Amino acid sequence: MLIRIIPLLFFLSFINAQIALPTFHAVHKPHSSSSSSSSDTLTFTNCGVTGKNGPSQSNCNSEYSDTSLDGAVTISSGFQLFTVSSSGSYQIEVWGAQGGRGGVDDPIVEGGAGAIIRGTISLNQGTVLKILVGQKGLGGGDRKGGGGGGGTFVATNANSPLIGAGGGGGGSYHETHAPGAEERIGGTGNITLSDQTTAGSTFNASGGAGFISNSSAGSNTSGATSFTNGGTGADGALDHDGGFGGGGGGSNSFPSGGGGGGYQGGNASARNWSTTGQSQGGYSYNSGTDKADSSTLGYNSGQGKVIIIKL
Repeated sequence: MLIRIIPLLFFLSFINAQIALPTFHAVHKPHSSSSSSSSDTLTFTNCGVTGKNGPSQSNCNSEYSDTSLDGAVTISSGFQLFTVSSSGSYQIEVWGAQGGRGGVDDPIVEGGAGAIIRGTISLNQGTVLKILVGQKGLGGGDRKGGGGGGGTFVATNANSPLIGAGGGGGGSYHETHAPGAEERIGGTGNITLSDQTTAGSTFNASGGAGFISNSSAGSNTSGATSFTNGGTGADGALDHDGGFGGGGGGSNSFPSGGGGGGYQGGNASARNWSTTGQSQGGYSYNSGTDKADSSTLGYNSGQGKVIIIKL
């Protein structure tokens, strides 16, 4: 009897080894695949919308369809709300929007470029990010000042600022094609909330709004509203509006460009259209580490955007 049992035990041991082998490899392969996967890059855009008001839910549903943001973004008055899915360090890059062209179709009166700012910021799972993607100021070709570009911001849903990029100032118009100036470009320097002031206007064009401060209205333009007050761009003369993100409105009387929106907004153009009188870009802000700005990243000519990568 014992002679019969021993071969049977060897046979069962052999069968068990053959069954266990595929089971081990099935567990091992997903582990190897997971360790080599890369982090998702999340890119938030203006969702195809231009002008002084931000996108709607349907705009962004269409924009983000079949992307990693599909169904993950809720729109509230143009702001894009996104919930952080896991705690960790995130690289966040923000692009301010360009200002609108002033007066004539000539690059010399082009609106200022937006700043590009990048930093690494620690975020906790469940944190709701409140994102405003700046929109380009309106203008060009009709003897009026261009609207200022909107600033681009990432904050918490409680309006605590994390990072922001200033928009460019709108171009002015003059028969001699008043030249562009560096002041029109979105700034890269930090300004504390306690040091912020309301952006100035000329008697006609309006400055850009800041994070907490609305801008002053001109005689034929409205003021732009701050991030905390809705981020709406200013009404410009004959639709030369500032971009969403606090861009100032362009004017058609002594046609001056609107200031750019930002952490603090930029002033509107002076009346004399001299180089020193050009509109100003908005200032930027960066609470992160591993900071980089436009001196190495370049400047943005077009609509704003936000790029978030988990490290």
